[in-house]
Amino acid sequence: CDATVGGAGHSKLMLRTFKDMHIIGVDLDAHTIERAKEETLFAKDRIRFINNSYTSIKSINPASAFPKVFKKNRRYDGILADFGFNNFQIADDERGISYLKDGPLDMRFDREFTDITAADIINDGTSFELLEILKKFSEEKN
Repeated sequence: CDATVGGAGHSKLMLRTFKDMHIIGVDLDAHTIERAKEETLFAKDRIRFINNSYTSIKSINPASAFPKVFKKNRRYDGILADFGFNNFQIADDERGISYLKDGPLDMRFDREFTDITAADIINDGTSFELLEILKKFSEEKN
């Protein structure tokens, strides 16, 4: 399972290297999944994509994705997770992830899962809420 499939770089390499490998690629970003599908067309029978968070992988049965290959209740042989934004997300002006790009302050992986943007949080959050976010998610702990 590639729990954060992104642009499919890791999956593509594994599919090219291991001809009998089957992969379930999971990503929260629907646009990224579309790009990953294009990148792995050469092995489309050996990869399936699920638009969801990596936290959903425990409920995904590989046998349901590849019923002719795996027996019922099959578990993963391995899980790969490469956390963080990918270059395509950073380069997209509309995502508002990079401060080097001129675009809206959005910062969502996938706009289908939530309507709340980073701009909403900054503009509507209390100073206490913003402080808690910075403490929890930034490298600044004081």
